Amino acid sequence: MAIEIRNVCKSFKDVNAVQNVNLMVES
Repeated sequence: MAIEIRNVCKSFKDVNAVQNVNLMVES
């Protein structure tokens, strides 16, 4: 269970990183 939660958190961080890159590219 803890591993799944960790993977979800990692996925959210990855999504945030991608969004940040997209913001930098757009601006």
